[in-house]
Amino acid sequence: CKLYCIAEGFDFFFSLSSKVKDGTSCLNSNVCIDGVCETVGCDRVLGSSARLDVCGVCKGNNSTCRLYKGVYNRQHYTNHYYTVVTIPAGARSIRVYEQNTSNSYLSVRNSFRKYYLNGHWTVDWPGHYKFSGTEFNYERSYNRQESLSAAGPTNETLVFEILLQGINPGIIWEYAVAKSESEKKIPPKHNYTWAVIRTECSVSCGGGQMTTRSACYRDLRQQVNTTFCNPRTRPVTGLTSCKMDPCPPSWQVDDWGTCSQTCGGGEQVRRVQCVQKVYNNKVVTVEDSRCPWPSPARKHMCNSQSCPPAWSVGPWSECSRTCGRGWRKRSVTCKSTNPTSRSQILDDSECRGESKPKTQENCALKRCQKHKKLQWFVSTWSECSTTCGKGLQTRFFKCAEKHSSGKYTEVATKRCSHLQKPKLELEKDCIHTECPRPHIFTNSRSRASWYASPWSPCTVTCGGGVQTRFVQCLAQGRPATGCLLHQKPITSQACHTNFCPSPEKKDMFCKDFFNWCYLAPQHGVCNHKFYGKQCCKSCSRSNL
Repeated sequence: CKLYCIAEGFDFFFSLSSKVKDGTSCLNSNVCIDGVCETVGCDRVLGSSARLDVCGVCKGNNSTCRLYKGVYNRQHYTNHYYTVVTIPAGARSIRVYEQNTSNSYLSVRNSFRKYYLNGHWTVDWPGHYKFSGTEFNYERSYNRQESLSAAGPTNETLVFEILLQGINPGIIWEYAVAKSESEKKIPPKHNYTWAVIRTECSVSCGGGQMTTRSACYRDLRQQVNTTFCNPRTRPVTGLTSCKMDPCPPSWQVDDWGTCSQTCGGGEQVRRVQCVQKVYNNKVVTVEDSRCPWPSPARKHMCNSQSCPPAWSVGPWSECSRTCGRGWRKRSVTCKSTNPTSRSQILDDSECRGESKPKTQENCALKRCQKHKKLQWFVSTWSECSTTCGKGLQTRFFKCAEKHSSGKYTEVATKRCSHLQKPKLELEKDCIHTECPRPHIFTNSRSRASWYASPWSPCTVTCGGGVQTRFVQCLAQGRPATGCLLHQKPITSQACHTNFCPSPEKKDMFCKDFFNWCYLAPQHGVCNHKFYGKQCCKSCSRSNL
């Protein structure tokens, strides 16, 4: 706190007074009192230790501003300016300094590229520089890191750069910016409480379960992390029962069963019962009157579409021959398959969707005796001599002659008189159910009886066919149901079982094509399609 004066333009100075005037500023904003630099706090009290915080607030706690820090250590080409940090206007507590000593230089400019320190490749001396509304202290020494600092606040945006000379030593920067008014407000004190969150009950009635969990809420409004709430007061959670009241009775319906028919109209049934759910999924059956009416249907119609017609085949007739190869026949008719009491015979064109079964086919019996053209054949069994009780069925032998073509023709019986007849039964008993005893009716209604229509024409004129007739139960000329089934006359029978005459063929069409054809009859292969045709002459002579 002494007063010196230096001559302008010279490097010597002269002491004017041993002490300056009290109140004169000395080191770090202190004041001189009686020649001594006394400490003055930021509260302007002599001897006070109060200091400004980084935000520039006396006795502050750095809460009114936000502090920014960083390090710039990118490497670049030398002898160029590179931006380290841009500090906005109003910044305080600015410090920019090197991490290590180097040959590089710090520089400062504004956003309009006006340099205040070390600009345009010109290096300034260390010292105090006033610009941008504050005073910067620039320190540089040959053995210490270069630094630049200011208390602030600044009144414009500043750009701090490095004039790189070699390796970047790393530039550390920091500054503080005042917070906005909204940020300065003291946050209110919040109240954190536990709440229990429940899921929906698994059922609407009859006893179910639901899951509960705890959650922490701020001021009963916002859910926050559970660490904000007191763990000692945390409620117990987990599975709990709910909706314990019994459910109202309702209909329980099973799946429909299988349709009784695949077509032509069938019926499906299902089980329907009135049940009530009481608790813990327990279901009990109650009276149907407790459930809402009407009840669901227990049966309904199904597969009402018409059934496709199908071929109906009758029984095969007996073989046309008693030995060797012959024919047998059967009736094949197109009938409706709808499930009715009577099957309806349709025109054959109705069954054109399916191939018609064979009406005749070959039948092979025991081998015939060789070198015989005449042969005994047996007829089919006749009808039973009675319709109830014990009766008799008969059949008879026929004499037939074999032609060169291989077919047979019925001839007079006396022509086979020299041949031994096969040992076959020509009569057999036929026993029906016991004949009913006659009843005396007290009423005037006549007893029902079976009535049959005349036989239809035979389906063929020879070779074995079928003829049918219509049989119905009548009483006084009207349909009735009092007839006995075992007395019902037959509705079909065989007819024209005699052999069909075949035109004589010339021998030129029946000959042997191989010299070994005489062996074909001996080995019994004449019935084979190939051998029978290629060895026609030998096979026709063999009577096989």
